[in-house]
Amino acid sequence: MSVGFYLAKLGHNDFDFADDMTSVTKDGGNVNIGPPIQGNFAKDGTQGFVKFENTKDLYNVYDAGNFMTGKAFSMIGLSEERIFGGANTNSIITFKGPDTKADQRALSNGIRYPWVKWSK
Repeated sequence: MSVGFYLAKLGHNDFDFADDMTSVTKDGGNVNIGPPIQGNFAKDGTQGFVKFENTKDLYNVYDAGNFMTGKAFSMIGLSEERIFGGANTNSIITFKGPDTKADQRALSNGIRYPWVKWSK
């Protein structure tokens, strides 16, 4: 399996955190606070917001997923350039167009988030 294919597979499986973020907002009690915007995920939680510890920004569940994806890929040693390139390519080949500025900002903030470390 090529490295690129493996990384794409990670991005659609183990490193795809948007579904997880719906659970976070549901369990946190801030769900469905606006009109439905996308039907791809469970309705419970998709309209909530996520704030990561020691940050000031609020993220919708999809951008929170991008934040987590950026952190995950950086923790396995990918460069910021490769993470951005892969995310943008993925967005284009899945017919969503190029990554938005909000997507890129969330990825960047995740990559630079210093309060997550490997544990054994």
